[in-house]
Amino acid sequence: MLLLLALVLPCVLAQSNYTIIDCLKASSREQVLVSLIQQAGLTDVLATGGPFTLFAPDDAAIRALPSDTLAMLKNDSNALAEILKYHVVSGTFKMADLKVNELMLETLAGDQLRINDYMFNHRLTVDGAPITYADKVCSNGVIHRISRVLMAPKGTVVDVLQADGHFSTLLAAAQATGLVDALQEGPITLMAPVDSAFSRLGNDTVSKLLANPDILAEVLKYHVIHGALYAAGMHSEYLNTLEPNDRERLYASFSGYTVVVDGARVTQKDLSATNGVVHKIDHVLIPSSLKAKIAAL
Repeated sequence: MLLLLALVLPCVLAQSNYTIIDCLKASSREQVLVSLIQQAGLTDVLATGGPFTLFAPDDAAIRALPSDTLAMLKNDSNALAEILKYHVVSGTFKMADLKVNELMLETLAGDQLRINDYMFNHRLTVDGAPITYADKVCSNGVIHRISRVLMAPKGTVVDVLQADGHFSTLLAAAQATGLVDALQEGPITLMAPVDSAFSRLGNDTVSKLLANPDILAEVLKYHVIHGALYAAGMHSEYLNTLEPNDRERLYASFSGYTVVVDGARVTQKDLSATNGVVHKIDHVLIPSSLKAKIAAL
């Protein structure tokens, strides 16, 4: 037993003397990240500063970025540094410290990361990206490996809709019903029908809904869920919306890797906002209790 301790203890001590940079260099899965940190001029900060918590995208996550985005970052060290700093939090936060749903952590970039602890499927996410390997303890902090490169949200849910360019009808509906402010509070999840989804209802129906803000408000509230629900935290479940109705709730299900909500397909997942998350959907969701009212308009 003493011999075993004598063999193991030096390894443990040596590992604890590794800085965050040393730990990354020793891993075969973060070599691209190391090169980007060097290019951004952040090596000394992560080697001598701290303590820090680093949410480290592995090489596969970085290579999964669109080629034009990766090329832009490699040609703009300042932009690259800001994105990398968004992955770093001052202080040491181990996995046990992160198990607080909707925990917000300020990054070195000055923005806030959203931590979600989804108890049903035992997933812990950072801005929707699952932590795939946790608690790599270093001498000046801790590393958690994540499966996606994180990009700081550019504003609220409303800002996300405006910047996307495919939600003009949804934004007009929110304006007509006075729900713009509600979409800037949170945390919320918005199942957001794109313009083509409203087109499927027909111009006549859309016009009648815009002219009847009370019914339209009920429709829109049915698309809004309490809390930030990223795709990684979803499972086949009923979801509580801003339109309270114990007998009629959204139902999320899965078909392969596709998420379906009340029959509408989620066409793009996990658009992060400062007050929650947006998922694009291809149909407008109509509660059964409203279908007769809308038909009678």
